[in-house]
Amino acid sequence: MVTGMRLRNGLWLVAVAAGCATAVPRPIDPARAGEDFLARSLDDPGLAAYVAANAAAPVAFPPAEWDLPALTLVAFYYHPELDVARAAVAVAQAAEVTAGAIPNPSIGVGGEFHAGPSTSGTPWTFGFSFDIPIETAGKRGYRVAHAERLTDVARVELAEAAWAVRSRLRAALVDHLLAVKESDAAAAEHDARSRQAELIARLMDVGEASRPDLDQARTETARAALEARTAAGRIDATRAVLAAALGLPVAALEGVAFAWPDLEAPPSPGALDPAAVQREGLLNRLDLHRVLAEYAAAEADLQLAVANQYPDVHIGTGWSWDQNDNKIALGISVPLPIFDQNQGPIAEAEARRAEVAARFDALQARAVGEIDLALARVRAAMDELAEADTLVAAVGAQTAGVERLFAAGAEDALAVAGARVQAAAVARARVDAVRKVQEAVGALEDALQRPVDGEANPNGVPPPDPGRASPADEEEAP
Repeated sequence: MVTGMRLRNGLWLVAVAAGCATAVPRPIDPARAGEDFLARSLDDPGLAAYVAANAAAPVAFPPAEWDLPALTLVAFYYHPELDVARAAVAVAQAAEVTAGAIPNPSIGVGGEFHAGPSTSGTPWTFGFSFDIPIETAGKRGYRVAHAERLTDVARVELAEAAWAVRSRLRAALVDHLLAVKESDAAAAEHDARSRQAELIARLMDVGEASRPDLDQARTETARAALEARTAAGRIDATRAVLAAALGLPVAALEGVAFAWPDLEAPPSPGALDPAAVQREGLLNRLDLHRVLAEYAAAEADLQLAVANQYPDVHIGTGWSWDQNDNKIALGISVPLPIFDQNQGPIAEAEARRAEVAARFDALQARAVGEIDLALARVRAAMDELAEADTLVAAVGAQTAGVERLFAAGAEDALAVAGARVQAAAVARARVDAVRKVQEAVGALEDALQRPVDGEANPNGVPPPDPGRASPADEEEAP
């Protein structure tokens, strides 16, 4: 009999142990992580599958030129900040499991020693007891609802992180493409000024130009050369910023071509209608959605605090062997809410809900102001670009006229060189005007937290998980 009891106890312990989870060590290897980062590229097969699965339209991989939508998917695949946000969602989802757990019953085993004479031949009394907790007032449901609302908050924060990644990527791509254009324009101005200085030097040799004229032309040429070198150097710097925005090493972008067909085209007037923009902004802004999710979590927390004022019930039962008698105990215990009716936590939960509501009102008012300011900046930048276009057209027509006169023998080469210098300077000014428009549009998109140009809207939808394995996961794989 004793052997049978030992066998049953052993099986019971095995069953309990089988239901327990174990912690698997996953050490971080900094050297391995660094190697994995440096090995990232745009030719990754996993990236190809990710782009194919999530692109708005079928694309050849790798594309001949990478545009913003394709690069956005690259950033969603690689950027570490999204890994952090996805991990936060996983933590929140795990908290839902914790919130939905049913309290375990407890068992107690004990004995008593009788110092006096014993009628049973043994001075010991043995027994065990069970305690079964029963939650009341729907506390478990409120806990689960609160955890689910916090998961909603984490999902919106993931979408916010995705928008921040996309926003930085857009700014980096604009800066890189315009750096290339600015370098080309600066090089053209330097060439034009070099030609002008060369012609002035020839005229001075025949006495038709003065030394101050030549000195001034050479000074302007030297300045243009310095600006051309500075502009060319910015290309590498902007490429490094673009690589960081993608979550890639800069070597992964060597030889990669980028495209933005509408880079120099301002948004359409319909996309800047103030009433429509305000409405879309208040409906789309992720921070407003996040605060609304936080408010729903505060509501659930308040309901839980109210439910906690009702005590839980504990059902107790047990058995004992005392003086050759089997004794069975049965009882119910309930805490008496005499001194504490959970009023403190209820008041705190109400105050937190009011605080979240106040933050929503303040955030909404701030959003309206940010959208109005961004719209004003876009309009001002578009007006400046329109003036630059007018000036470019006028100078281009003037340069073409001088070149025609030179071809007819009615104008000299120095006049042509001067006209080309002016055209190159105006072209550089237009690049700067395009930059201001794109920066203003980027600020407007950040105020709206949605694209202005009709691109597929990533707002409100967390980017899909790329399913990349960490180095620790790969080490565990068979």
